[in-house]
Amino acid sequence: MPEPPAASIQVEGGDPVVGELGGFTWKNGGSAAPWLPGAPIHIGSSERVTLTLADPVGIANWTASYVPATDLDSIAPLGLGEGAGGPVTFGAPPPGRWSVHVGVWFADNEGDAAYFWLVEVD
Repeated sequence: MPEPPAASIQVEGGDPVVGELGGFTWKNGGSAAPWLPGAPIHIGSSERVTLTLADPVGIANWTASYVPATDLDSIAPLGLGEGAGGPVTFGAPPPGRWSVHVGVWFADNEGDAAYFWLVEVD
């Protein structure tokens, strides 16, 4: 089954980290998934995070949110940012260990995808 493009996040001067793909709809297919812990990345509390897609697919809308890494399912996610189109950039969550989710709705009704990272913030 085809999947949406991989997504990575990075901070200025840091290496990109590819996120874990969660639930998605893409080219007449899809998959459901719960909130995932995500791919590990370490960032500073004052840094800006930028998301990049592996393929040049347009972004209609996006949201970024987080939950404590130890409690993925029992609390409402806290917002980090949202926007229409790109670029996708948002501030780091507060110091701690978090599961960060970025939801992307692709342009031209291509579908949507949920990406996850396990973020350690100083």
